[in-house]
Amino acid sequence: MSSDTGAAVQLGAILVVDDNEMNRDMLSRRLSRRGHAVVVAESGEQAIEMLETETIDIVLLDVMMPGIDGFETLARIRQKHDASTLPVIMATARGETEDIVRALEAGANDYVTKPLDFPVVLARTQTQLSLKFAMDEVRRLKHKLQDRNQELEAAIAQQLRDLAAAARVQQSCLPSDNVKFDRGAFAWRYLPCDELGGDGLNIMRLDDEHVALYILDVTGHGVPAALLSVSVSHNLSATDSQYSMVVDAQGDGMKNTAASPASVAAALNRAFPTLDQTEQFFTLIYGIYHQPTRTVRFASAGHPPVYHLPAGSNRPVQLPGRGIPIGIMDDVTYEERSLVLGVGDRLLMYSDGVYEAANTAAELFGFQRLEEAIVETAGMPIEQSIDELISRVNAWSAGASQTDDITLILLEVT
Repeated sequence: MSSDTGAAVQLGAILVVDDNEMNRDMLSRRLSRRGHAVVVAESGEQAIEMLETETIDIVLLDVMMPGIDGFETLARIRQKHDASTLPVIMATARGETEDIVRALEAGANDYVTKPLDFPVVLARTQTQLSLKFAMDEVRRLKHKLQDRNQELEAAIAQQLRDLAAAARVQQSCLPSDNVKFDRGAFAWRYLPCDELGGDGLNIMRLDDEHVALYILDVTGHGVPAALLSVSVSHNLSATDSQYSMVVDAQGDGMKNTAASPASVAAALNRAFPTLDQTEQFFTLIYGIYHQPTRTVRFASAGHPPVYHLPAGSNRPVQLPGRGIPIGIMDDVTYEERSLVLGVGDRLLMYSDGVYEAANTAAELFGFQRLEEAIVETAGMPIEQSIDELISRVNAWSAGASQTDDITLILLEVT
């Protein structure tokens, strides 16, 4: 028999099963000296019982035993433990090829032959322990990954619920369906590129004569842009409060009046300075439509120009006035322009996501196509007309991802 010297082994808990006391003692002593924790069983029945209560890493199992032999013992072991979780090395008589084949087919991981050569036993035990511990680590990491995936899935589900709730808040800032107008009809569309958008719009009646309408466009997308958009929209809500930006509180019981578009833009610029942390600012087009005189006044803060299409005309006009975006500079004075409209005239306000929509070749929809669409849809009812505008933008950018919010307001004077 060879000497006990050899490479360091990976330690484990070993169950030695042999009806021969000398074999059990020899293996248990020599394995123990190598640092293994060793327990012994003198029969297959005893081995099965010990596996119910002991933590075992590997089994050294003799084939020839009274009672249930090694093959029956192996079969019972494999009913509860597969070869990767509990390796079994069978000890067979030298030259018994049929026993070796039968053992391997029954689920043994390896075999050694008697009389036992301890260095061989130690080497094969080391190999099987290394494989077992490697598989144990794989299973541990797999379970850890599964747990982590479950945590991530739960976090994602919560984020989706939060996004849905935030989207409902943002939807609440959009125009109400029950706003009525005397000398004008309005249509609007809002298509965010993400669950939450950075655009905002509203059409709201300030008093019996005035209707306010605006579009704002916050830099960026997602939650930060949406938070600022909602905050600005709340500041632009029409209330009778003396703190509302869109009305001039008269006091002394006098009726409040609509604040001028230029003063609204200036008030927003004071209230929303660009923060170094976010570097966010926004563009704005804010207008007031005076229904009795069919006059519109508006101020622009870096927003795309408004289009005016006179009734019967085939040439829409860009109304001047871009201004400085909100939050870029302090103490900005905004210009205000007014325009008297005729019956049948149309005004289109929009965000840059309309003309900057790109096709798969990165070519923009552009102002020319927008102007053509304005003219070619002028004979349609405004709801149909604004849908056709959207349809043309979508057709142009078909196959390319939407990278910006698309927002439009269409006014037709009646």
